[in-house]
Amino acid sequence: MCRKLIPKYSFDPSKRMIGIMMTRNENDILKETLNNITPIYDRIFVLDGTEPEEEFSLARRILEQFEEVKVILRDADTSGPFPIRDGARQYLLQKVRETYGVNNWIGVLHGDELYTQDPRPILTNTNPSISPVVQARLCHFFLHKDDQANWDHIRSLPVEARLTHYMWPGTPEDRFFFDDGRVNYDPSRHSLVVPYDRSRTRILLDAFVIKQYNYRTPEQALRRAKQRIATAWQRNHYQHIAEEKAVFVHSLHVPGYEPCGHDNVNKKNRRDWSKVRSTRKFPLPSLNNQKTC
Repeated sequence: MCRKLIPKYSFDPSKRMIGIMMTRNENDILKETLNNITPIYDRIFVLDGTEPEEEFSLARRILEQFEEVKVILRDADTSGPFPIRDGARQYLLQKVRETYGVNNWIGVLHGDELYTQDPRPILTNTNPSISPVVQARLCHFFLHKDDQANWDHIRSLPVEARLTHYMWPGTPEDRFFFDDGRVNYDPSRHSLVVPYDRSRTRILLDAFVIKQYNYRTPEQALRRAKQRIATAWQRNHYQHIAEEKAVFVHSLHVPGYEPCGHDNVNKKNRRDWSKVRSTRKFPLPSLNNQKTC
C-alpha cells in the first residue's frame, strides 16, 4: 500500500516574516536588534516587561520608530501568571492569528539577539508537516577581561563592535515554528520557546548562528543579576555577578556556579562545554558579509 505523500508548504523567501518578541529592560540594545531583524520581519508583535515606568515608555518610543512593529503588549496587561513565563508568547500568537490567520512560519525573537544570516531561504526547503520546528545555534557574548582596560574607549561602540568574545559552539535552540493554528503555548509554562513539545521533529540549522548579548555593560550586568536573583531565576549563576561584582570575566563558566545557558546544563562532561572564542580570530557569519565560522 503506497503511503500518501505529505504536501510541501509554499513559502515565498522574497517576503518578510512574522516575528513574536519578548523583551525586558533591553533599551540599550533594542534599536540595534530591530535594525538587524526588520529586513527579515515586517510584522513584529512584542511583549514587553520593561520596568520602571519611564524605562517602559522609552522602550515603547524605540519600538514605535519601526513600522514593522505592529503590536506592543505589556506584561502587566496580560492574564499572567506572574512573573511572566516563556508561555506568555501565547498572547502574541493570538494577536498574530487574529490579524494574519494561520499557516505561517513564525520567528521567535528576543530583544537582545542579533541574526547572522537570513533564515528564509532555508525555511523555503523545510516541510512543516514533517518538521514544524527549526533550530538555530545560539552563542552567548559577554564582557571579557580583555575589555576591561579599554572599556572607557569602547563602551559607546555598537554592541557587535564592543563585545567580541563568545561561547562556541553554543547551544541549539528552537527559534522558528510553523503555526497551523492547532498548537498553543501554555502561559504558565517556562523553558518552552515554541508551542510544540519535544516529541516533534526538529531541524537544526547548524551554521545559522544567533548572537545573544545578555551582558552588555557592567551596569546592565549588575542590574540583570539582581533582577534574576530576586525572581529566583538561575540564582546560583547570577549570584557571583551580584555579590562578587564579577562583570569582566575570562569565561561564562565560573567554578562553583551554575553554567550559563542550556548548552552546558545537561552535559556531564566539562570537556563538552562551550569554549571561549573571539570574533577577531573566529568571525561569525554576518547578514552583511557572509562568512563561515
